[in-house]
Amino acid sequence: MGLFDSKYQVMQKGGFLKSDKVVLDNVSKKEAEKFIDSKSGFFGGDGNDYFIKKR
Repeated sequence: MGLFDSKYQVMQKGGFLKSDKVVLDNVSKKEAEKFIDSKSGFFGGDGNDYFIKKR
């Protein structure tokens, strides 16, 4: 596997009683960042926290 073949997961952070949940799987880093950017923000966000995890 080369450097450019890396795939990532977008994870939704869990809370006190919930565990982290996979939202997107097997995507490029650019796609993962685009998803997080579309879901975050003070006015347009969905209220959840996300992070990127390398597969």
